[in-house]
Amino acid sequence: MPRRRLPAEPNMTTALHFADFLHHLARRGLDPARADRLALHLFDTLGALAAGRTVADAKAIATLAPGAGPTAPPPAWIGAATIRCTEIDDIHLSACVTPSAAIVPVLLECTAGMPDLGGPCLLQAYLSGLEAMLRFAHAAGGPRLMQRGIWPSRLAAPIGAAAAASVLLSSDAERTAHALAIAAAMAAGLSPRGAVPSSRWLVFGRAVDDGVMAARAAAAGLRGDPTLLDEGWAKSTGIPLDPGGLDAGPGDALLTAGLGLKPWCAARQTMAAVTGFMELLRRHDLDAAALARVEVAVPPAYASMIDHDDLPTTRPASFANLRYLLGLAAFAPEGLLDVGREDLRIDARLDSLARRTHIEGSDALSARYPECWPARVSVETARGAHHSIEITEMPGDATNPFTWDRVEAKIARATRLGADHVSPLANACRTLPQADSAADLIAALAACCAAVDAGGGGP
Repeated sequence: MPRRRLPAEPNMTTALHFADFLHHLARRGLDPARADRLALHLFDTLGALAAGRTVADAKAIATLAPGAGPTAPPPAWIGAATIRCTEIDDIHLSACVTPSAAIVPVLLECTAGMPDLGGPCLLQAYLSGLEAMLRFAHAAGGPRLMQRGIWPSRLAAPIGAAAAASVLLSSDAERTAHALAIAAAMAAGLSPRGAVPSSRWLVFGRAVDDGVMAARAAAAGLRGDPTLLDEGWAKSTGIPLDPGGLDAGPGDALLTAGLGLKPWCAARQTMAAVTGFMELLRRHDLDAAALARVEVAVPPAYASMIDHDDLPTTRPASFANLRYLLGLAAFAPEGLLDVGREDLRIDARLDSLARRTHIEGSDALSARYPECWPARVSVETARGAHHSIEITEMPGDATNPFTWDRVEAKIARATRLGADHVSPLANACRTLPQADSAADLIAALAACCAAVDAGGGGP
């Protein structure tokens, strides 16, 4: 990513540089291709919001806001927790964040009070929020943060939420800079884990709410520390921050262009291996139960994260357990898009395959990491035949994007709804770039959520 600053001006802090860039970005017209891509990611994220209503974690969190219901968008923090807990929301590899889970709920909450807000304005706020969150995570270290036990998405969520809300509140660059500074003071990266239902998603949701509050506070006249992003934030948090990664000069590419979609419910670090394994089974007509050995190599940066000796006993533990996900892909592929996973579908075949699977880190696969998260999969049949495949990009990646039909099929499966419920939401998102208001979008989302609540999303 370029590290070129805007022309220097007297007393121009990093926060104001960043805000000025975002302010101009939000006021640039969207070309049709970018608007369509943003609308597709919006649909994917709203589908995750609907599907997430079936997850026990999200149900528990929803009880903390008893006034929320299917007829109106949930508060941003509830929406963010619900989307993120599904593990089917979009992701940016080199920044290592899942940004739409943070930004889309902000759009919904703010739009609820702006019935005449046009679709193009909504998408411009979406773009600014995404870009702010991605740039902050990237400047703070992206995937390297994970190796320190820091959750990049939680760390950057207040920044992205503050940027999106500032656009919708019509804040100028100065007030946006204060919003970013207030949000940065709230940014933290701890990733709580434990028993289920998990508070992890609640923590993410509250980080989003911090960003919204920061934008509202700045719009109301409250001030942040304008110099915080220059040096103070890095010194106080111990997280190096590259200020040159936050803003950009004319012609610099947007990080949003690298945003990809997930095909199923899992940690993205597992997906290239699962994709390669499924392709080997299909290409060579193999019976997974009869394989003598399965070998998987991935970059060392995340080899230990996905290598677990035991099969999972809880839903969260299933996301990054590669042995389990390979078993699902082979014997119960419908389980890959089961966001609730109350039944983990574990049987003797999965256990046997897990014991014949070996996972290792490979330095040779690190050349393009973190821009791509590759895997090499090799299998040996009972007769001694060997087959191997290397996956460097997969369906859903920015370099191999999904179509509208593909995302609609994904959301139909994740919500367990028919096309008559999912298609109206897809159409409302697809026509948003030309819409005079978001009313049709809100109505279609409410109908989809109501259908899930009525049992369309049940087992």
